[in-house]
Amino acid sequence: MLAANLSQYMFYVRMIGHAADRLGICSSAASYPVVLFGSVHLPSILPLSPSLHTLLWACALLAGLCLFAFILMHVSAILFHQVDQE
Repeated sequence: MLAANLSQYMFYVRMIGHAADRLGICSSAASYPVVLFGSVHLPSILPLSPSLHTLLWACALLAGLCLFAFILMHVSAILFHQVDQE
């Protein structure tokens, strides 16, 4: 039960982090424009820094891989419990 609750909270934290990343945190460090709705441009929130952009991109990649691993673990646990009950 504890593992199920912790994995649920990890999903929520990762989804919020992914939304923050999609708002342009990583892109603003590389001076890429963040465009909303086709014509609305968000201002840059970080200074232009290639090394910071690389670090943020690597963190986003790692977080995405962790989310994929959480999904695989969650599906595996569901299948394990379904097979265990039969």
